[in-house]
Amino acid sequence: MGDDMKYYITRYTDKLPSWQAGNARLFLITLRKGKEHDIGLLEHEKCHVRQWWALFLLMSLIGWPALYFFNGDPVMMPVSIAITGLAPALHALLYLLVRPYRQWSEVQAYKTQVAKGNYRDNSFAVRALMNPKYKLNLTESEASKLLGFW
Repeated sequence: MGDDMKYYITRYTDKLPSWQAGNARLFLITLRKGKEHDIGLLEHEKCHVRQWWALFLLMSLIGWPALYFFNGDPVMMPVSIAITGLAPALHALLYLLVRPYRQWSEVQAYKTQVAKGNYRDNSFAVRALMNPKYKLNLTESEASKLLGFW
């Protein structure tokens, strides 16, 4: 999705956990006040929004036609309803419950942030991936390798 197509909403607040500069929920990006000009941070959160959209659209493309084709089927109709109903929540559920998915999501977002943020020092991304809040259990060496620094 190009930058000319707005696929997210941004808001600014100080009501974020102390360890977060921003977060993305569905298509809503929340950034800490004072970070309005941090292009890398915005790109990091936009990456998460794109991850959400990808799963949402995929599940919707499967679920909605399935609802039509399996209308009345005692087995496939409930499956179709479940697929369609889970579409908005799938990224969040995978992120919360599946560590490899969470790791992939954050590595992609930090790679994007580093590539577009024009920071003097990119070591913050390594430290961020090691943050216990992410529950990734990565060493400095592992985080560096995942980010392509080594």
